[in-house]
Amino acid sequence: FKVGIMSLNVGDLAPDFDLLNGAGDTVRLSDFKGQKVIVVFYPLAFSGICQNELTDYNAKADRIKAAGARVLGVSVDSFFAVGAFADAIGLDDSITLLSDFPDHAAGEAYGAYNSETGFNERVTVVIDEDGQIVYKVHNPAPDRRDEEEALAALG
Repeated sequence: FKVGIMSLNVGDLAPDFDLLNGAGDTVRLSDFKGQKVIVVFYPLAFSGICQNELTDYNAKADRIKAAGARVLGVSVDSFFAVGAFADAIGLDDSITLLSDFPDHAAGEAYGAYNSETGFNERVTVVIDEDGQIVYKVHNPAPDRRDEEEALAALG
């Protein structure tokens, strides 16, 4: 067992992915080329810490939009579950939850997927307008991530 937390580093180009949103539509990272993106890998929908972290990002939606950024939350839940989760916590349109089910390829590519638990670790990656990783942090459970650090990395 190994979590590939260090597989990507600051300065690397962010690998593209295509995942389903809560409506079942395909969303690609490359759809946001020219924008800043915060990719928030999280373990599971409807879990307490994950809900609190995403709610914290939601409370800062105006700052995210002002920075010309988007937040993409990625879990191994089905697209049905991420859609229900987004609706339940009332996410702003600057935050999109995505399903990395069933193959967890995005989590693996970004070093977030934990093969022992079967879900993503709390990994945050900030990507600039050119697709380059400018910030990456892993917050192992039960440590919460600090969304202020990611927002600061937007520039």
